[in-house]
Amino acid sequence: MRVTIKDIAIRSNLSHTTVSRVLNRRGDAFISEETRKRIFALAQEMGYQPNTIARALATGRSNTIALALGAVVHPLAAQVVQCLMQEVEAHNYEIIISKVVQGNEDQDAPLTQWPVDGFLFFNTTLPAAALDGVSNPKAIVAMGTGCNEAVDHVEVDLHFGAVQAVRHLVDGGRKRIAYLTMENLTYEGDPRTDAYTQEMKRAGFGEEMIYQLHSPVPAAQSADALDAVARYVKQHGTPDAIFCRNDHMALGAYRALRDHGCRVPEDVALVGCDGIAEAKYLDSPLTTIEQPIAEMCKIGWRFLKQRLDDATLPRQSALLMSELVVRRSSDKA
Repeated sequence: MRVTIKDIAIRSNLSHTTVSRVLNRRGDAFISEETRKRIFALAQEMGYQPNTIARALATGRSNTIALALGAVVHPLAAQVVQCLMQEVEAHNYEIIISKVVQGNEDQDAPLTQWPVDGFLFFNTTLPAAALDGVSNPKAIVAMGTGCNEAVDHVEVDLHFGAVQAVRHLVDGGRKRIAYLTMENLTYEGDPRTDAYTQEMKRAGFGEEMIYQLHSPVPAAQSADALDAVARYVKQHGTPDAIFCRNDHMALGAYRALRDHGCRVPEDVALVGCDGIAEAKYLDSPLTTIEQPIAEMCKIGWRFLKQRLDDATLPRQSALLMSELVVRRSSDKA
């Protein structure tokens, strides 16, 4: 038979209200710490499992949040999930992982119907309903690059690290610096593209763009990068350096250069972006731009919890800097 709050109240000789407040973690200054500990210990001993549906009906809270990811297959998404799970579980919340929003208007209305207390968005477009506090009363925090400032947000400045990356290559004596990217992602306002264009102009060097096919799958990005760099080198010769949109593309570029007989970094310097673990294990470990994922998640969860506790708070925001991590792949020749 399922153990209830009433059972624990009878066993502890305490009121149903007191036991309920403690187990549902609702504050009450008149309940001593000793009493709280006794109730939790007794609940564990008796095998009490909270009825989440009943608790949600009683408190108006499900103690569940949704995490919407722009690309669930990307290693950064896995880092975000791991970091956020640690944060929310420490506060007795659960997390649902979803690609619930991609700017699809058909999905706007169901946003309010999700059985969650709030949303965390990572590197994905917020739907119109998320920006309407009247029709969508859910707590929302946006995280990542290019956040919508209309909601609470924790933005990562990727432009800062990208500028560091291109300057590092220029200062290392590289003049032909190519940018490996996808054509549909090369637009004004993209932090990596803007940093590359800005720094090449500042150095007085011409731009060299290497375009590859667009794919959201990391393994396919590496394969496409290998093909694109191989074709480019065959047609235009080897540049002095290649700045890659992400680390998976850099892995493909690395393989293409080595297959062509190029040494990294002696012949061609290579820089990636994102800081994936695999990048450390090349013969010439990859220089990359790391994003402060753990700090971003910590602040993002704090903002969401504070919004849940007080919906009237002023807009919360934080700006975190990406950082260039220099390894052998871009050492001076």
